[in-house]
Amino acid sequence: LPTLTSYVPRLIVQHLIDDPATNVPRRQRCESVCIFCDVSRFTMLAETLAAKGRGAEGLAKLLNSYFEQMVRLIGSEGGDVFKFAGDAMIVLWPPGNEELVLRLRRAAQCAVAIQQYLDSAEL
Repeated sequence: LPTLTSYVPRLIVQHLIDDPATNVPRRQRCESVCIFCDVSRFTMLAETLAAKGRGAEGLAKLLNSYFEQMVRLIGSEGGDVFKFAGDAMIVLWPPGNEELVLRLRRAAQCAVAIQQYLDSAEL
């Protein structure tokens, strides 16, 4: 299970811990907050790196650095990366001990923090 937690959202891991006999996959409804994040000007960045001879390897290194910082900021606000998709990610603030309005506020603060921090970050 410890290895699995590195690759699976906390919401799913917690569900497996709470009910290990459950059948998967399984659909579950919950009241959650979700944000979608993607890398601004990603195509332009990819083309620039390719023109400089850094191509896919340089792009992967840069994207990993960018995502590492985003995941740290998301975690500090209680968010959970649900899915990576290319240059984007889906982030959830799932049900828990906090009311929906508080999770919504944390998600908005996180989005602002990501924009402010990564806009000027050295990658």
